[in-house]
Amino acid sequence: MRGLLVALNIVSLAVAAFLVFANQTGVTGNGASSVSASMAGAPAPGVRRFAPQR
Repeated sequence: MRGLLVALNIVSLAVAAFLVFANQTGVTGNGASSVSASMAGAPAPGVRRFAPQR
């Protein structure tokens, strides 16, 4: 069970690194930047946050 969690953690880190790399090199369009920004906690344009805006 712990090995599965470690594997998922490594995969998620790899996906995040790939999104940041794709955002810097400009391989993908505006999607990677918004996804990486939302993962970093910054307000990304066009992304609805789960917390309601007050």
